[in-house]
Amino acid sequence: MDLNIVQRMTAKKSDLFTTEQNYLDEKDIADTSSEDSSDSCVSHSATPLTTTTINVKDLQTFLQSKPREYFARQFKLIPIAQNVTWDVGLSEENRSKNRYKDIVTYDHSRVVLIRNDEENEEDYINASYIQGFYGDNRFIASQGPNKTMINDFVRMLWEQKTKKVVMLTNLVEYGKTKCERYWPGKGKSMFGQIKVNVISTQTFADYTVRTMQLTKGDEAAHVLTQYHFTSWPDKNVPITPWSLVEFYHKVYLSPSSVPTVVHCSAGVGRTGTFIALCNIMDQAKETGKVDFFNTLSKLRQDRICMIQTVEQYVFLHKFARVALLCMGTFITQSNISERVVDLNKRINSMSKMEEEFSSLCEMCHGPDESDSKNENMTEADQLYQNVKCATEQKKDRFPELAPKDCYRVHLSDINNDYIHAVYIQSYTSRDPNILTQLPLPNTVVDFWKCVVEKKISLIVTFELDTSGNDKSVAQYLPDGVEQYFLCSPVKVQSLSFKTLKMGEERKLNVTWKSGHHKVTHIKTDLKDLDPRKLLTLINQIRSYDVQGRTMFVCKNGSTFSGLACTLVTLLDRLDQEKLVSVPLVVGSVKAIRPKVIDNMVSENQSKEIHIF
Repeated sequence: MDLNIVQRMTAKKSDLFTTEQNYLDEKDIADTSSEDSSDSCVSHSATPLTTTTINVKDLQTFLQSKPREYFARQFKLIPIAQNVTWDVGLSEENRSKNRYKDIVTYDHSRVVLIRNDEENEEDYINASYIQGFYGDNRFIASQGPNKTMINDFVRMLWEQKTKKVVMLTNLVEYGKTKCERYWPGKGKSMFGQIKVNVISTQTFADYTVRTMQLTKGDEAAHVLTQYHFTSWPDKNVPITPWSLVEFYHKVYLSPSSVPTVVHCSAGVGRTGTFIALCNIMDQAKETGKVDFFNTLSKLRQDRICMIQTVEQYVFLHKFARVALLCMGTFITQSNISERVVDLNKRINSMSKMEEEFSSLCEMCHGPDESDSKNENMTEADQLYQNVKCATEQKKDRFPELAPKDCYRVHLSDINNDYIHAVYIQSYTSRDPNILTQLPLPNTVVDFWKCVVEKKISLIVTFELDTSGNDKSVAQYLPDGVEQYFLCSPVKVQSLSFKTLKMGEERKLNVTWKSGHHKVTHIKTDLKDLDPRKLLTLINQIRSYDVQGRTMFVCKNGSTFSGLACTLVTLLDRLDQEKLVSVPLVVGSVKAIRPKVIDNMVSENQSKEIHIF
């Protein structure tokens, strides 16, 4: 939108609150927005709804009963702009400080910096105070700093005595700069009169936490924490909400008495979605109810275009659903037993654990619109997909468990890159673990190719001894020490053998073409889910100093392998953080591999997770 369009949007209050389409349609915005603009905000008119409040206990059922179109219609009822002034943001001297010409601040809610004429420091910054659920200015929604106002951004952090900064964009996305770096890569950096120093950095699978120190002259230093989420694609939403929910809980582990600064690139789309979730969670805790429609309506009273797209609005509902499930489920080493006792309490016909597990399964098995068939696919494309699907199914022991393309492991051969395997993230890395099935006769080469290409250091195999009569399970190991297994072009040599408490260990050398790759293979003899045996095995797995990836293998690539992988992640997280949410970790795995921990078996599988 150019400036005259923005002015048209606020021309008359009567025009703003009407059922008629007096704003621009999508084509108008597409024609007038800058090339680097944020997600297009469609002009909407306001129509009162009878009620939009939902009881938290009914949220799961409500969301399952509503199609995407329901939320799209609701989203379009909320006006993107208010009939208020924004003269300061639109003034000639401040235009260059706006990253996008169609995203400016309202005068009534803008953050006003301290003017300093001697240092040529003005009072404008493209940042707005946003009210929290309780009516206080709990947040500051800001654009990601550009070169013109990066010093102002750091000055805002200093003047506001900011304790937390939530960053939801990467510095560069799709080849375009979305935010200037306002912290040093190494050492210290000066931004105007303020020096910034990074004290510590913690890197996790989907986000980074940086502790920074700000100093100005002889004044006392100020320390803040930046929470930088790195897996939210521009003009889109994350594939699943699980990692973002973990990030949300990380941000709010410690309270803050001053506004939390939240920014992406434009400071409205991803920023609005995150702030909305925070307010929704506060409403749920206070009232036992949630209201997405009015939450967004109130955000837009403070800043234009908060939550830019229908996809972000739909994602907010999924985000909240997962966050509410995980609320109150974090445990420490000292209260695990207390948590298990509480979960075993019955509510009507179900225990709390059964109820929690049922909700978890519903969330991870729900329909995913991104998996639906592309209606615009040509006949030739569809034929190719059908042939490709039939070819891949021959490599699946259980075709119904075939991995989604966005999660699966891709081999290097572009014409034959399929293997029945998925990446599973750990506490600190996005793809250090792989879940896969025991090799079929026609996938042995693929199995070892995956081991070599993906730099697998440790293979943990289940159900190998119990699959003797199953002809679908192919031999893939040498028979004994110093013997070879050949399956052209792969040669596997057994270098050593050692008996373990829960199985046996082999050191292997894999020859692939002209290269060599060494890997440790553990064949477990675990035949049930006895907690003591599980704990012994998991501790054994965790004792290895793994330099590459770990591959967990069982007959269907889910049941035993998925449980073991999940337990390793849980224990690693508990050791490092001293705090963990079992539903959050299990859900993040099940979102990728839904059959992992897929039944209660008298609650045993779920109890293994809680008891460790």
